[in-house]
Amino acid sequence: MGFSFALLHIAAVMVAVLFLFALKMKKKTQLHHVFLVLLASILVWTLGNILAWWAYLSTGRVLMAFVYIWYLGNCYTPLFLYFFAILSRGERLDLSGSNRLIFLPPTISYLTLLTNEINGRLFFKNFSLINSQVVFGPMFYFHTLVSYIFLSLAIYHLLSFAVKNSGLFSKQSLLTLTAALCPIVINVVITLRIFNLPVYYTSMGFAFTVAVFWFSMAKYRFLNLTPIAMQTILDRMTDGFAVIDPNNRIAYHNKAFTNIFKSFEPKLMADIIQIFNNRPAFAAFAEMLADYIDMVKSSGRTMSFDQWLRLENEERYFQVDITPIMASGNKTNALWGLLVMFKDTTPIHKAIETIKKNQTMMMEQQHLASLGQLIGGIAHNLRTPIMAIAGGLESLRDLAYEYQLSVGDNSVTEDDHREIAAEMLAWINKTKPFCSYMSDIISTVKDQAVRLNESSMSKFTVAELLKRVELLMRHELKKGHCTLSISDRTPPETELPGTMNNMIQILGNIIVNAIEAYEDTEGRIDLTVEPCGTNPRNTRITVRDYGPGIPESIRDKLFKEMVTTKGRKGTGLGLYLSYLTIKGKFGGDMWFESATGQGTAFHISVPTLQKGLTGGNGYEKTTGTGY
Repeated sequence: MGFSFALLHIAAVMVAVLFLFALKMKKKTQLHHVFLVLLASILVWTLGNILAWWAYLSTGRVLMAFVYIWYLGNCYTPLFLYFFAILSRGERLDLSGSNRLIFLPPTISYLTLLTNEINGRLFFKNFSLINSQVVFGPMFYFHTLVSYIFLSLAIYHLLSFAVKNSGLFSKQSLLTLTAALCPIVINVVITLRIFNLPVYYTSMGFAFTVAVFWFSMAKYRFLNLTPIAMQTILDRMTDGFAVIDPNNRIAYHNKAFTNIFKSFEPKLMADIIQIFNNRPAFAAFAEMLADYIDMVKSSGRTMSFDQWLRLENEERYFQVDITPIMASGNKTNALWGLLVMFKDTTPIHKAIETIKKNQTMMMEQQHLASLGQLIGGIAHNLRTPIMAIAGGLESLRDLAYEYQLSVGDNSVTEDDHREIAAEMLAWINKTKPFCSYMSDIISTVKDQAVRLNESSMSKFTVAELLKRVELLMRHELKKGHCTLSISDRTPPETELPGTMNNMIQILGNIIVNAIEAYEDTEGRIDLTVEPCGTNPRNTRITVRDYGPGIPESIRDKLFKEMVTTKGRKGTGLGLYLSYLTIKGKFGGDMWFESATGQGTAFHISVPTLQKGLTGGNGYEKTTGTGY
């Protein structure tokens, strides 16, 4: 009795010291506060035991007031240990609303004890500090059952956390299991009277439990939130990953990995290759995964590959990264395991597909817009020659009718016949240029509007390019009151690679922008083609206007995004697509120079097919507002 009673005092002092240490901790979390409450409850329980025994030894009587203090800790300690176990797993304790009913069972037990003398002795039929003399009531067994339920749940949560945090047979897991089982084993022995132990041994068992927890906290950072936070972060990652041992068995995986492959039901210690091999649809992926795992093991370097998988009747794309995990502090750099991460790139693939579709659609829209603009110009350009031809035909009809009437008329001389024939020839000669002009327009339009095979338009001459641009832009220039001066300074028959229709569309877009910059006032636009000074193997095409210039606010955005100064009349699509076309289809470059109030020059540099030639085409032409 003397030794065990001394141990009870030591346990009380130990719990009190631990409580003071825990109380001085800064930045307490909910976990720390519950640990303090648990220590306080065990301290109340232990002090109640000490006071009850001191009173009994002094007076020979049991003072129930001390027993009530004792059982205040006895009833609530299992519940507080359960709270502590929940929080130790990183979960949040919510005691609002109906969740507070969890306090009801221990409260009922304690109130039954307080009213034991008036409720028909439901808790104790007979109470004594000597365990063999105690006679339990029915509510004591209810209290014991509730306590064991809370203690069992606490052991489960504490042990599962320790195993997940450090492994099944780690020192931390074994310490946790020993500490949690100690008071339960002692209480079972006392309740069933297997050995004749004093009843205060149970409180001593709980004191041992919190002491072990404190040691675990100091030794293994048990209350440190870093493992909990890391676990929370890993489980909230959108990328799934699994840690596998050198034998390809899964040692750990996060929730994202489980969610990705939930139809596979991946389990710990299962072979990750065999998981996929067991399903014929994933046999090819399993083989590739096995090959990459072997390469990472042999090379010790991180490797990646892309793979699409059909999961839940949906195609999903993943970037699979395999990273070796080397044993730290080992001179031989032994392979501890591998980290296999599955990065879901499905949204990226879908976004790329959407961008491609949108780009195709925008190019089609731009093509249709250019085609509409082209048709408007064609209609205007053809109207004048058609009217001229119609007038010539009308005159020819009149001359033919006049000649028909002269047949058999003796008054019509030979000179009159020659005069009629001369007038007919004159009208034919007048309409012939109009026909040639119309033929040129139709040929140009045919090449521009109809989509030809790329291989049939793989190159074109600068002279033909300028001729078609001049012809097609005539209407826009006239409508905008502008003149276009064309200067070709390239060697004769210089050829450029690519599709001429694309280049015509690009230059047409830039020239239209230059016309609109003058805002319906007369203006001049220069189109110059010459060898590129910085790179003689390239040809530079420059379109320069002398308008107000591009606003500084959008200069940095040109070619990078679709911007416009035209408000609702523009989309900024033309220059954006022109830049992409020059880069992607011609292998060239496009840039601009602009100064406020002085104008803008757009430069295009593309590779030249013919090289080493000197001299120029001498092609100089100005297209104005007249026909």
